Amino acid sequence: TSALSKPCIIDIKMGCRQWASDAHPSKIASKQRKTLESTSRNLFFRVCGMKVYNCTTGDSLSLHKQTTSKFTKAQMQSVLAGFFDN
Repeated sequence: TSALSKPCIIDIKMGCRQWASDAHPSKIASKQRKTLESTSRNLFFRVCGMKVYNCTTGDSLSLHKQTTSKFTKAQMQSVLAGFFDN
């Protein structure tokens, strides 16, 4: 992305099980808590962060995991549509 002046970037974590088989029990508990507290529980993915530039207006939008983890299904659909339909 270093050669791009206004890259659009999205970090998506897929699935509900987000730990290695040999993970420490405390790590597993932490990951399970994150799954239950985010869209991973119902949508089986979560957006951990994104930055998107609007090609028409030149504005940028940055969202962080503290914001996106609480999104509803409708809000997530809107965010993804805004990212991919730019």
